[in-house]
Amino acid sequence: VHEKSILLPLVPALMLLDSEQWAVSWLVQVALFSNYPLLFRDGQRMPYWVLAVGWSFLRGCPACPADAQTPRLVARLQWVSTLVMLAIHAGHALLAPPPSLPDLYVVLNVEFSCAMFAAFFLYFNYRQFVCLRPRAAATAAAAAKQKTS
Repeated sequence: VHEKSILLPLVPALMLLDSEQWAVSWLVQVALFSNYPLLFRDGQRMPYWVLAVGWSFLRGCPACPADAQTPRLVARLQWVSTLVMLAIHAGHALLAPPPSLPDLYVVLNVEFSCAMFAAFFLYFNYRQFVCLRPRAAATAAAAAKQKTS
């Protein structure tokens, strides 16, 4: 069910790809990462990696903001999150979990993904309700000025 429910926030977010490229690309990368345990369990590792690498090439790099408007702090956070995702993948592939924690890597994936989704939720709500007001006010002022001229 998760792979379908993640589409609910991704579809409207992808509509913002032009104006919020770094945030949407990062969200897609994390959403794909969050599906890894399900795809691994179903034997779909190869399609996962093809899609992950393909998205990275389309994006340019999963942690390299393509637009110059991306704040430096955000670029560093993208690198850190990408390294965390790669570390979880490497641990899953190379290190057997302790017998007392057989689902260690799945739990790490879920916890990291949940934290990232919460951060994206807060960011996109902030953008929707705070940052778009000045733009809407400027558009309304320009329309009013155009009517008077």
